Amino acid sequence: MSQTTLEKGMSSLRSKNEGLASAPAGRAVTLADIASEAGVSTVAVSVVLNNAQSKVRVSAATRERIMETAQRLQYRPNAVARSLRRRRTNILAFYAVQNVVLEPGFPFYGALLSGLLSGCDEHQKDFLLHGTFRDMDEDAIFLELMNGQIDGLIIYTRFVTPLVEKLAESHLPVVTVVHEVPGIPCVGIQNEEAGRLLARHIADKGYKRVLYRSTASDMPPTLERRLAAFTAEARLQGIEIMHSRCDTQWPSAEEKEILDSESERPDVVVAYSDFAADGVVDYCWKNGLKIPEDLAIAGFDDLPSNLRPARRLTTVSAPWREVTRHAVSLLVARCNGEDVPLRTELPVEIIEGDTT
Repeated sequence: MSQTTLEKGMSSLRSKNEGLASAPAGRAVTLADIASEAGVSTVAVSVVLNNAQSKVRVSAATRERIMETAQRLQYRPNAVARSLRRRRTNILAFYAVQNVVLEPGFPFYGALLSGLLSGCDEHQKDFLLHGTFRDMDEDAIFLELMNGQIDGLIIYTRFVTPLVEKLAESHLPVVTVVHEVPGIPCVGIQNEEAGRLLARHIADKGYKRVLYRSTASDMPPTLERRLAAFTAEARLQGIEIMHSRCDTQWPSAEEKEILDSESERPDVVVAYSDFAADGVVDYCWKNGLKIPEDLAIAGFDDLPSNLRPARRLTTVSAPWREVTRHAVSLLVARCNGEDVPLRTELPVEIIEGDTT
């Protein structure tokens, strides 16, 4: 290629690029770059691009010129700087306090996570799922949660801990789900009504002896209230109640002894969750007990199961996905300085399957 041809090519390239500007190589476009290119003040650019509060008035023509210049220079706002100016990060977080492993494949936690994601999507918020903060004490966890990275926090905790108390007293907007915490708005379900619905259903079916299967560990107040309501209603209906406690899905040795004995076997087992009920269904299926002829079974949650062999479990439907979805709405309202109810309980309903 001759020198003349090369010069013509370079001249043509300069002509094509005429009117285009860019920031110095290696750095992002700034408000000052846009101001210089558009021939206006940096304050005017900030007013237009960041909705900054200022006494400076920007005409429609100047606003259009600034917007055109920003687009031409391929300006990208700095999210961190913007969040510092607005004191908002647009991020909501979720933390399970008792080191609960939030496996999406486990139906209960999968429902909670689904509602959180749906709620954040509706409100155009980013979602941060905090891990278990391994090897960190509660003071360190508190500082991590309060580091300014999030606008608000949704927590799941079975019991009140010192960390939860500190969160309740902090300036960070917090909402809890499923289980209540004094001083923090909570979204849950109608636990007492759930207990009564199950007891009435059992009475309507004519069952007289029930084994109530609850968790062996300390029960949070929500589960205690559900059990108390069930017990009170069952007694009104003339039903005899036995109790067992087991933290595993499968029946304990004591429970197996009761289930295997025709004289001791109850008419129906009511479990505190579908997960616990499924273990009894599986045991009956493997040991030749007919459901519901030999033993009726009912649960709580209305969640899918990989164990249940083609059976529709009688249960109480609890809208866990809607619980967390609604919690996001309350948290957004709290972040905006609005008052929200301290306790919100979503309705439940009995689902009659073929196990009672």
